Amino acid sequence: MSHQVEVPEHRTYVLNFHQAVKEKNATAIKSLYELWSKVIEKHYKQAPEGPPNSSVIASIVGDGVDQIFLTLYNELFYRYLYAKAHSSVTLENRIGAWENYSRLFNYFLKPDKPVITLPNQWIWDITDEFIYQFQDYCLYKYKVKGKNEEEITQIKNHPQVWNVQSVLKYLYSFVNKAESLEEENDGGDVYKMLGYFCTIGLLRIHCSLGDYHLALKSVSKIDLHKKGLFTQVTACHISLYYYLGFAYMMMRRFVDATKAFSNILLYISRISNKQHPGNRNVGYNTSKREGQMYNLLAIVMSFSPMQRIDETVKKNLKEKLGELKMQRIQRGDVAVFEEMFLAACPKFIFPAIPNYEIEDDDYQSPSHQQLKLFMNEVQQMVLLSTIRSYLKLYTSIGIDKLAQFLEMDKEHLRIQLLCYSRKNRNLVWRGGPALEGQWSPTSDTDFYIDGDMIHVVDSKTERRFGEFFIRHINKFDEIIHDALS
Repeated sequence: MSHQVEVPEHRTYVLNFHQAVKEKNATAIKSLYELWSKVIEKHYKQAPEGPPNSSVIASIVGDGVDQIFLTLYNELFYRYLYAKAHSSVTLENRIGAWENYSRLFNYFLKPDKPVITLPNQWIWDITDEFIYQFQDYCLYKYKVKGKNEEEITQIKNHPQVWNVQSVLKYLYSFVNKAESLEEENDGGDVYKMLGYFCTIGLLRIHCSLGDYHLALKSVSKIDLHKKGLFTQVTACHISLYYYLGFAYMMMRRFVDATKAFSNILLYISRISNKQHPGNRNVGYNTSKREGQMYNLLAIVMSFSPMQRIDETVKKNLKEKLGELKMQRIQRGDVAVFEEMFLAACPKFIFPAIPNYEIEDDDYQSPSHQQLKLFMNEVQQMVLLSTIRSYLKLYTSIGIDKLAQFLEMDKEHLRIQLLCYSRKNRNLVWRGGPALEGQWSPTSDTDFYIDGDMIHVVDSKTERRFGEFFIRHINKFDEIIHDALS
């Protein structure tokens, strides 16, 4: 039975936290980190300025304050600032946050290995927040309107702050350090988890930059068939599959995207009634990400009709999107695809410094460029879906007749049929690195052309009843386990 943890006074909390970090007490650090949000909620919820900064904390601790403790405290302080008071975050705060992350990462990357051990949840939160603040700074830079000359000059004078090369250098450094220590059998949990989480962070950054091939290549060493380290932190598990599914979708691998989204949405549905670990509004963030993935799942399912998904996910999909939106998708309403993409896509960024001589808010253009690429594919797939719906009605049909139905000339129809044949074979992941796959048919309708006649081959897949019974057996096992625990 769970018991309520007593929330200490802030001064007591700070002194205990400092002592735990100074003594490198991993158990105490984990307990105190999990208490952080409760302490802030109790003592600073109504305070407009939020928790005290590191200079106040240093005065509480007094002489001999541990510098790594102050760096870790600053990480929590800036994260709170971005989450709870984002509109009041200044350029000085952004620069301060970057310098603090640089100090923290340089500490972990120095040749003499530090022995301090942080909990997995905190390591993930540090990695996740680091990338979030990088994306936020890129968007901030491109909001030209409203910036005065002093602010623009400061941005220009600090080109190293949240620089994309520096950000990627830190992430790749942790990945490489973890790999080298693993080869020497001298890893340690901190480096192992930092390297692992930075790998998933690279997937996220490359998606935000629009390089989906490199994004999938970044996670090539993660075995998606096994219950990997990503399952130890709920937010990490969800983030991995969201960006994995999105990268697959943008690479037109709709079957793999459907599998990624349906698997993680099934996982979310199973944990939705359980308490989320961690201290960063994980429940809210999970709910928001869940809504995004249902939108993306609806999109990719309309392009991969052969792919089956779990009944629970299918039921939730209809409830989340509603009958009207589902009908618009089935009709091939291009506007609804655009609306769902913008609601569900990640934050795309331009990493370069903008031209401040042109007073134009161009910070949304990365999203619009990705949307344009995606909508080109949607328009093709909608037309091919219409062709497929006609082909399913016949065993054979003349090209003239089908062209008449589709209101296009014969030659243009032949081009579209060739396009249909090409797009209905796609790479499908069967195991190994995420980027690999085998060429497989992705539609339940195939055809061949003999002269001016189209002969249709309906390749329906047999229903696998075994999966139905296995799913319900597992569901009953979970109910019994929950009842007995």
